[in-house]
Amino acid sequence: GAVILLGRAGRHALVITSDGRSATLAASKLLLRQGIDRLEFVLYTGESADLETGRAMLEERVLADRWLTFAEDDETAFSDGTAADFWNDCRIERYAGWARLLIGETRLLLCPAEGDVALLPPDWRQTNAVIFAGSVPQHVTALNARRGVLVCRPEVLPVLTRSVPWGVYPISLTTEVETVRLMTRGRGDTQD
Repeated sequence: GAVILLGRAGRHALVITSDGRSATLAASKLLLRQGIDRLEFVLYTGESADLETGRAMLEERVLADRWLTFAEDDETAFSDGTAADFWNDCRIERYAGWARLLIGETRLLLCPAEGDVALLPPDWRQTNAVIFAGSVPQHVTALNARRGVLVCRPEVLPVLTRSVPWGVYPISLTTEVETVRLMTRGRGDTQD
């Protein structure tokens, strides 16, 4: 899964696209390297039973004001079709298992495992960046993105790269142990 650290004016938030142990360990290490011990929120977009274990591991390292999950059976569940606002001009939305981060005018789309672009409304298909965490969605060519990031284990990379829309927009490849940094000014832009 992907670990996404958001930051603005000394405030931080974390999005983890998997709720497994490896993603939580990667998040803990990232926070430690960055010297971050407090988060405004943590969002787990995965839905597995490992959520409680992952959350407990992360709580040992960092204080979070708010915990959100996509797991329907969790008391902190972030339901399909809902949104949460943060930092005045930022928002997290959920639709059909997908997550969309709106940071000012910049749109970041997070693909769920076994995602299908055909289920998304047309405005969700227009994005500045898309993160494929562990899989490439069905109907991926229906996305209109400016860039993409594929995060996966090294052993599945050869299989997944056959599904990636090469040449349509720049796509970075990374294993779960590497870091990809995307920055935005909130003006519909993304930069390395």
